[in-house]
Amino acid sequence: MPRRNADSVASRWEWLAAALSALLVIGLLAVLAAQAFGPGTPPDLQVSVDAIERAGAHHRVRFTVRNRGTETAAELLVEGELRQAGAVVERSSVVLDYVPGGAERSGGLLFAADPRAHTLAVVPRGYQEP
Repeated sequence: MPRRNADSVASRWEWLAAALSALLVIGLLAVLAAQAFGPGTPPDLQVSVDAIERAGAHHRVRFTVRNRGTETAAELLVEGELRQAGAVVERSSVVLDYVPGGAERSGGLLFAADPRAHTLAVVPRGYQEP
């Protein structure tokens, strides 16, 4: 009967570690291939207002855009409106260079009037496909 030594035991652990690592790498490559070559979902953009603050002579509305789709939205136009009694009092807009799928980007809109004294709406208006 052959004797086992420390080298043969370590060798088994090494083979087990190598097999698990190989499975992990193959699984990771499968996930990346599915994301790269699978069908993407168009940008699903949601805007949330983070803060309203004084910024010198203006009022700044800080916001975050979240893209819940998998495709990128490039040159995203975000527009903010201040309304009172249904009429638009003031409008501000900004263009974000890009918002990748599954990511978020922040920005700010500047208004002369105080947004807290009006009804504020901040919405995405349009984007390009990169």
